[in-house]
Amino acid sequence: MSARVTVSTQAIASPPPGVVVDSGQAFIVGQTQRGPAHVPTRIFGLADFRAVFGERSGGTDLYDVVASAFKEGLGSAYILRAVGPSPVNATIGLDSAKIVATAKEPGAFANGWTAAYTSASKTITLVKGDTTVTYTGTTAAELQAAAAVDPDVDVTVTSLPASNVSATALASGTDDYSNVVIATSLAYLDADLGDGAVVWPGKVSSATAAALQSHCEDTNRLGILSVASGTSQANAIAAAAAVTDGANLVLAWPHVTVSTNSGDLTIEPTGVALGARARAHAAEGPQASPIRDIYGKAQWVTGVEEDTTAAEWTSLNNAAVSVIRTSNGNLRLYGWKTLDAPDDVTNLQGAQFRDVINRVAVGAQQIADSFVGRTIDGKGQALGEFRGQLVGFLSGMKGAFFEGADDPGYVVDVGSGVNSTSSLAAGEIAAAVGVRLAPTAEFVTIEITATDAAGAI
Repeated sequence: MSARVTVSTQAIASPPPGVVVDSGQAFIVGQTQRGPAHVPTRIFGLADFRAVFGERSGGTDLYDVVASAFKEGLGSAYILRAVGPSPVNATIGLDSAKIVATAKEPGAFANGWTAAYTSASKTITLVKGDTTVTYTGTTAAELQAAAAVDPDVDVTVTSLPASNVSATALASGTDDYSNVVIATSLAYLDADLGDGAVVWPGKVSSATAAALQSHCEDTNRLGILSVASGTSQANAIAAAAAVTDGANLVLAWPHVTVSTNSGDLTIEPTGVALGARARAHAAEGPQASPIRDIYGKAQWVTGVEEDTTAAEWTSLNNAAVSVIRTSNGNLRLYGWKTLDAPDDVTNLQGAQFRDVINRVAVGAQQIADSFVGRTIDGKGQALGEFRGQLVGFLSGMKGAFFEGADDPGYVVDVGSGVNSTSSLAAGEIAAAVGVRLAPTAEFVTIEITATDAAGAI
């Protein structure tokens, strides 16, 4: 975006008003078998995922979360294949590198593919797993041009070998995933992709939590964490307490099980949370809590690693651990809290309140961005239009706010206290948007500033 929009929140004692994007979407980061590295790719189901990112064997944690999320109700997701700082594309040179075949994507998936050359027909044969293709040309340039259509392998031909070259395997491909830098990868999911929920399957460290919190603060998103399979209730509580800044984070526990032909499979719970959240947003909006029975009830997952009694659930819930458990014969998401409350307002610790704040911030950001390059007139018409668009947006989210005696649950201020003469002269316009997210809560103020508007007349 050309507008630099800054968002900060605070709880205030007196009143101060919304917008819309695809808030139910997910951002899922991690290791995949193949696919473009650090390129956010939107998918709408597991078939889309497999077409681009390959099979489960290349990254079971991410694959299982994607599969469970869509089966539990997720509508769309951006997948980001994370790689380390030194990924390598598998390659092989034939006959002193007269012909070089190199996989177009980094990773070990292409190790073992083969390239061969037949001199009589001047043909390159590529065997890529179960797929065999041939390319023919009378000269080196023609042969390279023929092979240029291959979707998986880049082929360069500097000269034609004088004799046959037997099938030789591509090698040395790696994604360097063990050295991945979490913050570096997350940065590719920039704010322009909108709000939503972010997960990194398989990453359960405190460093992951810190990086995810920072990312979600900057992009107005919700992060969903997990812990390792087999983590006890006590250790789940300890893990939640160890997160020093978690106002944008949810910790889901325990791992869940699904039935397969070869027995029960244990997978991360974040997919269940993504699916329940998406169903709630699609039906009611970001203000809807996915722990409601109609949203939180598991549709595909069949069990949990460890079930909890009502008393155990109370302890976990009080510690802000979002539990999946059996209740009244139904397996369901039964907790939805951020690890820290927004601005320490504990009655806003439900993660749905963070989703509403994020949606308001992203929608207001989009409106502010539409004023980039606009002339800010001295009569306040541009500011009036800015306010009008914000009010219209918030009115469309009315179900997310609670009305007071003399307000609709939101307020927008673009007056002189927010927009000084000097800031307007510098081409900066701002708004203070206040929203009441719970009946007894004070207003939460979201400050929106567009700093690339044209100078005032």
